[in-house]
Amino acid sequence: MKFDSVTPIDNAGRNKIFIGKLGSKKYLIKRYVKHHLFEKSYKENRSCELLCYKRLSWKNIPGFVEGSVSKRYLITKYVPGGQLQWSRETIDLVLAVFEEDFLQTDGRFLPKRRYDHLIPKLIKRSRELEEHGVISGAELFEQLLQANKAELMVSAKYFSHGDPRDGNLLMSRGKVYVIDFENSRRD
Repeated sequence: MKFDSVTPIDNAGRNKIFIGKLGSKKYLIKRYVKHHLFEKSYKENRSCELLCYKRLSWKNIPGFVEGSVSKRYLITKYVPGGQLQWSRETIDLVLAVFEEDFLQTDGRFLPKRRYDHLIPKLIKRSRELEEHGVISGAELFEQLLQANKAELMVSAKYFSHGDPRDGNLLMSRGKVYVIDFENSRRD
């Protein structure tokens, strides 16, 4: 796709984000930056994100235009607006998206989440939270994760975004949009 103009909008993260203009239409361009140490996992992340944009028929994601895992890019329709500002109204909108889309989506088109990588991170984080007095029972949480690891891997069939933070939720014209599906897997 050849654009009339391309403007960088967010290059602080791992990937580079641009707005491309073609005539009167705008597109979001995501350029995946190559990282030699983690290229295998980043390639899987790119593949999962492209799969989500191609396969999900949700009304709350920007429309897929084109993309390539090997050429490391994604182009979607541009959604005007900005990062979600939390309020009672926006919380209700986000919950509706989760209810209508996330919970209704069969995730079997995605690879299973690799809990062997995730569980140590979850355990470490739960210990940190316990040390800071935010939670209690980190040891019990660890035991539950370890005891259910095999079951989590076998029964994985549900769609999981993997990173549903406010930076990946956009507000546009009274509607919440979900973006950034790199960490999506089947849970």
